[in-house]
Amino acid sequence: MKFSKRHYRAQVDSKDCGVAALAMVLEYYNSHYSLAELREMLGTTENGTTAFSIVSVANELGFDTEAIYADISLFDIEDIKFPFIVHINKNNKFYHYYVIIGSDKNIFILILIL
Repeated sequence: MKFSKRHYRAQVDSKDCGVAALAMVLEYYNSHYSLAELREMLGTTENGTTAFSIVSVANELGFDTEAIYADISLFDIEDIKFPFIVHINKNNKFYHYYVIIGSDKNIFILILIL
């Protein structure tokens, strides 16, 4: 199945990028939760959502999920499954979640969560 516009979920405010990222991946697999439901399940605070919470909730919802530390070499893995969520430190100032929906050679395709 291809990731499409219907899977996209915009974040409501600055703390919701992790919530929106998980919502998009869940939508891709036909699992529907509102951002409010996910915010509560994830324990999202004014500081956002932890990667640990995303992994824990995804596992509770029946997904085989794990957190790994990776760099761009992650895209060298031949059987990598899309979509997946990445947590990136932007300019050593703050963290942001992105949904990666595919890659082609040396280019990776991501969804900006705005």
